[in-house]
Amino acid sequence: MNPQGEREATPVAPVREGAGATGEVRVLSLLQPWATLWVAGAKLIETRSWGTDYRGRVAVHASKGFDREARTICEIEPFRSVLRGLGFASADQLPRGSILGLVTITGCNLMLASDAPGRNWINIAPGADARLTEQERAFGEYRVGRHAWMTSPDRNVLPQPIPFKGGLGLRTLPSEIVARFA
Repeated sequence: MNPQGEREATPVAPVREGAGATGEVRVLSLLQPWATLWVAGAKLIETRSWGTDYRGRVAVHASKGFDREARTICEIEPFRSVLRGLGFASADQLPRGSILGLVTITGCNLMLASDAPGRNWINIAPGADARLTEQERAFGEYRVGRHAWMTSPDRNVLPQPIPFKGGLGLRTLPSEIVARFA
């Protein structure tokens, strides 16, 4: 712990050689509305308590669970207007228990509140990084010691979600599901 009572930051592991280059696709489960916002490109950064050295395609899975707090946040700005702009008039219309599409992980940065040496850091101090727009901040949890999973702006949103059982962590997507993206 530092003098401010915050957990000391540790750097992200270097990228594995060839990570994501084999044609494999990983899958990550997220709660709604964050799954829809990420796959639609309304948020380009996924914030996590853990980092990853994986770079490549990730299928975005919307978890089945959808608690009262998550439903309520769908009615708060900017969530409400962005979700409506994506065609979801209510939280009940958001797909769950399904893969929604693909994003591409391009990097993972540790969050710090001030400049620090190294290339795997993101300065989360207000106004310090242009990538952290007001909307991006609203859609993530930006705190010292967390990780920012950076993605390319390119998205592959499926016309119909693919039912799939989710799970914890970043897992390899079965090849029979990957084939459905072709």
